[in-house]
Amino acid sequence: MADTETTDVSAGIVNDILNGITLTQDGAVKTDSFDPDNAPDGVVTCEVTKLEQLNPGVPDFYVSVSVIGQTFASTDPDKKIIRKLFADVMRSVMAMTTATFTSVTVDGILPISNAAIREDSEKFMFVVDFKLAVGNLTF
Repeated sequence: MADTETTDVSAGIVNDILNGITLTQDGAVKTDSFDPDNAPDGVVTCEVTKLEQLNPGVPDFYVSVSVIGQTFASTDPDKKIIRKLFADVMRSVMAMTTATFTSVTVDGILPISNAAIREDSEKFMFVVDFKLAVGNLTF
């Protein structure tokens, strides 16, 4: 599998997921590449973290996905924005169906395996991890 083909598949999945997420926070952005300078009111991004072929020779995969959100302590001191973004993402991910995906044939969406808010002195972030069962994935 060539890197460009994997990148194309990953980009399609990321785009489908971001299109399926509804944010209610004014000024928050969804993007496929994180730039903290352009997201003072919060940002949500997504990445494909792993492709696992289920059986050699069969084009069926588990695709591991992380949806990540971030705000800065300086613009979100009471954590209201990060909590709102987290709730929006959780609600959107749980509402996703196989029809959400147009770039690949998704046969199923596995339950969320990790969902947590983390913080340090400068920023707040969350990660929501889940897997997609993708059939007939060709590169």
